[in-house]
Amino acid sequence: MLKTSMPTSERIIISTDGSYSETHKIGTWACWITGDNLHVKAVHRIKQPIDDSNICELMAMANALTVLRHYRKLEDCFVIFYTDSFSAIRFLRKGTVKQYYLPVIAFLKPQLDQLKGYRLIHLKGHAYNRYDREYSKTKYRINHWADKAAYKLLQSSIKEVEHGKNKTFTRNQRKPSRSYDRKGHRYFGSRRGQDYKRARHKVKTV
Repeated sequence: MLKTSMPTSERIIISTDGSYSETHKIGTWACWITGDNLHVKAVHRIKQPIDDSNICELMAMANALTVLRHYRKLEDCFVIFYTDSFSAIRFLRKGTVKQYYLPVIAFLKPQLDQLKGYRLIHLKGHAYNRYDREYSKTKYRINHWADKAAYKLLQSSIKEVEHGKNKTFTRNQRKPSRSYDRKGHRYFGSRRGQDYKRARHKVKTV
């Protein structure tokens, strides 16, 4: 009698982390994916504004599975997630979330259901630099990289936004604080009508 062996699932380790700026409503995420002949890193910024740091963590897990889909079939993978967000793990285990988490859960949950299986493991955040031997293991090292990569992209994204707010102006939006017309008369008029024409031919600005 011929016996056929069932294909075994591939063990994939995904470490994710997200960074969030409450002031600018900007979120970034990073993931490190490892497996058999697989080593992938990804860092991206979330396009739409977000209102919570937990959304960053959930989006990091969902986007990491989207990246994994380009290299493996989700149906053949058993994924172990490493994350420092206990809230994200609680949301996925209990299934009861707030209303504004539902779009992210709706994006993440179908991908989790396609997996052969998955496991959620919580790691203590920002623990890689400790002297304890426990925190020098590989799982903390890859989580430390994801944390630093997401934070670095967040800082650069904040600088881009602030630079755009300060530098992106049209001609009609620029308004000199003190301007003089050709006759030397100082005025503080609006940029409409004659005031706008005189502002285009100002003599000096103090």
